[in-house]
Amino acid sequence: MKELYEKMIDEAMAAQRADVETVKRKRGQEFVIEDTKAYVDAANKMKAMGDQSKAVFRLHVDSINAHYEILK
Repeated sequence: MKELYEKMIDEAMAAQRADVETVKRKRGQEFVIEDTKAYVDAANKMKAMGDQSKAVFRLHVDSINAHYEILK
């Protein structure tokens, strides 16, 4: 169970880091959808483990990618 919790924390922190770094880099500047690419990349690394639902992860990741592609 510890491994699952560590994985969940690592994935959440990677996504948060991507957001925070983008905000730091772009503060006061124009924001474009391509600026979210680091978050999209972090999400694409998320994988189901153990009893986590692969379908739920796929839906989440596919949704992020679809929004990114549609808004570009």
